[in-house]
Amino acid sequence: MNLLLSAYYSLSPILALLRQSETTPFHFIRIKEKYINKLIGMRALWIEGLCVLLTAVLVVIFTVVPGHRL
Repeated sequence: MNLLLSAYYSLSPILALLRQSETTPFHFIRIKEKYINKLIGMRALWIEGLCVLLTAVLVVIFTVVPGHRL
């Protein structure tokens, strides 16, 4: 789920927490601006929160569905 949301939003939460940004494939730069770092950090937390929420919803749905034919 995390990889799907990261690809959809074009932002890697792991890189955002490490203060890195990917400009082109496999070319990383360090984020120096505090405002940009805060902005990307908030977006990374949003992606992670959405990932946790969707995972919890899918776990509940698949837990409630019976495993055998009624």
